[in-house]
Amino acid sequence: MRVFTRARIKLTALYLGIITLITVSFSLGVYSILTHEVERFGRAQRFRIERRTIPMTPDFPPVLPSDPDLVKEVKGRIALSLIAVDVAILLGSGLLAYLLAGRTLNPIKDMVDEQNRFISDASHEFKTPLTALKSSFEVFLREPCPNVKQAKELIKDGIRDVDTINNLATSLLELAQFDKPYYRSNFEVLELDSVISKAIGVIKPLAQQKSLELHFQGSHFKVFGSKDNLVQLFTILLDNAVKYSSASSSVDITTARLDSKLVQVNITDRGIGISPNDLPRIFDRFYRADSSRTKTDVSGYGLGLAIAKNIVDAHNGRIFVDSMLGKGTIVQVNLRIVE
Repeated sequence: MRVFTRARIKLTALYLGIITLITVSFSLGVYSILTHEVERFGRAQRFRIERRTIPMTPDFPPVLPSDPDLVKEVKGRIALSLIAVDVAILLGSGLLAYLLAGRTLNPIKDMVDEQNRFISDASHEFKTPLTALKSSFEVFLREPCPNVKQAKELIKDGIRDVDTINNLATSLLELAQFDKPYYRSNFEVLELDSVISKAIGVIKPLAQQKSLELHFQGSHFKVFGSKDNLVQLFTILLDNAVKYSSASSSVDITTARLDSKLVQVNITDRGIGISPNDLPRIFDRFYRADSSRTKTDVSGYGLGLAIAKNIVDAHNGRIFVDSMLGKGTIVQVNLRIVE
């Protein structure tokens, strides 16, 4: 981006200006000290010679002038040496300053790029239902004699599109809340089984529609976190597992201690799976795997797993996904145990 190129050049110039100021000041100090020492050495050397060749009397003390040509030559050599060193330092510093400016701006550039992608994706997701809503209104207005039935259908479609926009806006607000500094203020000690059971209760009607069984095998682990957000985390993961599972199959939820500090929650489905090419990006905002778009009619915005990842990160946990196309998916969540 041109903006970051200009910013990098300006930051390089700033770094180089600071280094130049320090280098020149240091060189002037060194030059002053060295020339003073040269003059002192010249006078001392002259004094030794005079003591050996001229008798000292109170009326005729020896004259101790320094050799001006020699002092001038030495001063010139010192100045040239310092200038050569300064030029080498500034050339090297310029290159290093440019590299350092790039490293300093790269995180900001990545953040801006991510923000621009996010805005572009969000705009696209908002635009789709809004365009559908606008088109429906325009078609209705062009009807020569619209009737009540058509009006009801239009309102019904409009409500569906408004719900879509509202759900998307809610998801975006949920993503934004994890950047707030006071997010952890509502953390408490929680029974993990209770959290998972509540998420299962939310998803159970969806599972029943697909004749799908939910098997939960838990233990009495305690974790420290936000109850609402942890319930939301497992609701998202179970919702994905149910949506992408084959009818009349099952989803297994198990918990086990990894070590003295971590509990592992595994959610295993036997659904369509995720391609290895998609796995690295499934936690990106607005990203939906090709298999989920082409092989099912499941709607969504690609925000669920991004929200889940943020919840896990906010709880200092880890989340992993292992999947095989046509075989199913295992989602593993590791959370810290509270004894």
